[in-house]
Amino acid sequence: MAGPTTKAELLAAISSGYDAFEKMLSPLTQEQLLIPEVNGPWSIKDNIAHLAVWHQRALIFLQAAKRKSTLDQLPEAIDDAGIDQANELFYQENKDRPLNEILQKFRTSYIELVGAVQALSDEELFDAGYFTWMKGDALWHIVGGNTFEHYQEHSEIIESWLASSRSIGKRN
Repeated sequence: MAGPTTKAELLAAISSGYDAFEKMLSPLTQEQLLIPEVNGPWSIKDNIAHLAVWHQRALIFLQAAKRKSTLDQLPEAIDDAGIDQANELFYQENKDRPLNEILQKFRTSYIELVGAVQALSDEELFDAGYFTWMKGDALWHIVGGNTFEHYQEHSEIIESWLASSRSIGKRN
């Protein structure tokens, strides 16, 4: 599937991905959301916290874009080599937080992120040369990678775990 080419398409992809993720979560019990080892040591709650943290990180860049910030005004980028370390830090910071707080953080950060996308123009989101600190990449990639693409990644992990949990339960 080709990526979005307009803000309207981007917002539709974000909304669709978010709605599908929430729909996947809706039949699950609180107990299911807290079972560890869905994804390494992570529970579904930890996966949700992870998504919320990355929403917030993307939001920082979107707000910086709206302010026309320069590279020195942005947080340090996390490269591929540092992703696992950052994710472990984010996990440690959130693993003991209550489920209701994590769910609220996820939903609130989603709303804030959508608002930040709405505040930017198509040019700001899709012109790869608009922000020099993006180093030739379009800003929408930060959004997609931290919303609909990320929801899909974690949905697949959770759905796979749920399917294997059900099959294990049927064998017992």
